[in-house]
Amino acid sequence: MCVRWCPGNEHRFASCSYDGTFKLWDARGKLPLHTVAAGDAGEGNRLFAVDFHGPTRAACGGVDGALRVYKLDDETPDTQAA
Repeated sequence: MCVRWCPGNEHRFASCSYDGTFKLWDARGKLPLHTVAAGDAGEGNRLFAVDFHGPTRAACGGVDGALRVYKLDDETPDTQAA
């Protein structure tokens, strides 16, 4: 599991985990704002790194070697696999 705070937004952070999910959170709430099943099914779905590129993009990567980049709007993330 990996967690990173969003630059430019003191309440937003992202996480990824071994279950293959990327989540966008608001620290003021109890539930994630968005959850994306980013990893492939099976053992290869494990995600272990997440980071922000400025306040509007986040990326995660895992065991399968794929880098997934997400464009983050104020409301919803648009997924863009790279």
